[in-house]
Amino acid sequence: MKYDEITLVAGAIHNRKEPRHYMTIRKNQKLWSAEIEGHTIARSQSTLEVKEVGLEIYSPVIYFPLEDVDSPRLKRNAKSTFCPLKGSTYYLDFISHQCEVTNVAWVYKTTISEANRIENMMAFDTTKVRLLHTS
Repeated sequence: MKYDEITLVAGAIHNRKEPRHYMTIRKNQKLWSAEIEGHTIARSQSTLEVKEVGLEIYSPVIYFPLEDVDSPRLKRNAKSTFCPLKGSTYYLDFISHQCEVTNVAWVYKTTISEANRIENMMAFDTTKVRLLHTS
């Protein structure tokens, strides 16, 4: 079965077990920053935007190169997940003198081959971290 014929989305990456679950990865030219509790923890013009369709149409997710993330306040925790479109993640908490916020970010440490562009890039939970961009 040709998945592009199902989704009509050129270049989409598909879940091999569920063709209606797919995503695209695109380079984003905007300057993005990630802020939490008054701290800028990432800033980059080399981000990737992931758009995913599964059980619903999810909001786009911005992935930052790790070299553009600068926060000694981010600490890896024990949580991990697996996505059939992307691979295996680990999660990070934000810890400062004022507060601790769990699971603010994640990184795909191992990806499926089609999603290797996001391997070792960091994404943020936008209910906990504020993402800002300029054109």
